[in-house]
Amino acid sequence: MDFEYTPKVQGLRKQVTEFMERHVLPAIPKWDEEVARGNAHPSFIADLKARAREEGLWNLFLPALRGRDSPISNTRPWPRSWGG
Repeated sequence: MDFEYTPKVQGLRKQVTEFMERHVLPAIPKWDEEVARGNAHPSFIADLKARAREEGLWNLFLPALRGRDSPISNTRPWPRSWGG
């Protein structure tokens, strides 16, 4: 039985990891600051969502909301672990 990730999943893992490192992780201090001030919906979240859409990372499991085929589905699930 082959337990290796497919090339498509390997590419998505890399793309998601890079997106997280470039955009999401640096936003955590701003998130903390806005939530501490009582803003439950920080202003920059809409920008992150838009950027994720631009990079094809939004709604990976919901192809109808992405406007194209889903790279992952219930029959080709996303890996449960980010470990190698």
